[in-house]
Amino acid sequence: MHAPSMMKALAAGRIILGVTSLVAPRAFATAVGVVSPSDELSYMTRVYGARAVAMGTGYLTATPHERARWAKLSLAIDISDTIAGISQAFRQPSSRRPATLMIVLTATYAAVGLVASRAQSVSTSAPVGRSLSSS
Repeated sequence: MHAPSMMKALAAGRIILGVTSLVAPRAFATAVGVVSPSDELSYMTRVYGARAVAMGTGYLTATPHERARWAKLSLAIDISDTIAGISQAFRQPSSRRPATLMIVLTATYAAVGLVASRAQSVSTSAPVGRSLSSS
């Protein structure tokens, strides 16, 4: 899969996860292993959902030039979320299962975003008139 397709897939995934988080925050929390989601967690899950929908929609509706900015912002958020999840898992061992599942999710988004970003920058920096495969 080439970089633009990977980024579009990530954006679509963000929208799906975001809508799920907005519509059914308790079900989402339970699916990732939270035993009894609180009202506060439901609120935070909806905040996450709204952010994910905004990120995915922003990327998919942006111009090609703007997509690079959305990709960088999304990567920064994914890295931040992954670090926060790792910190949470160490601070509160009782929440390791949900934290681990969310770490896997955000780290996967970060890894794919990083690979796609690098592939995109390599393809856009190739000399005009030459393809990368002819190097």
